[in-house]
Amino acid sequence: MDVYVYDTPNGKIADFRSYLDGVDHSFAEGRPLGGYDARWEKVQTLQCPRNGDGLFGKLEYLGRGILEDYHELMIFPVVYGGTVEESPAAPQESSSE
Repeated sequence: MDVYVYDTPNGKIADFRSYLDGVDHSFAEGRPLGGYDARWEKVQTLQCPRNGDGLFGKLEYLGRGILEDYHELMIFPVVYGGTVEESPAAPQESSSE
């Protein structure tokens, strides 16, 4: 199963949702969630699968990964120990002086 991988203070986690850090990474350029987007509820209530700590504002998107040991009815996010295919960095704006 293809997943999105995030770094947390407690290690890597993976999830099928592309927006857990407040940016929808299903788009090549990554689009920030709008102010009234219903997905903010999940972002704000997300808990670490290791210890139950709140993860709001503590995630860093790393890239895509593959969850090898996937089975139905898994509870996401899950602890992730696989490899990460890093997403290309967003193009930097050039400053004209």
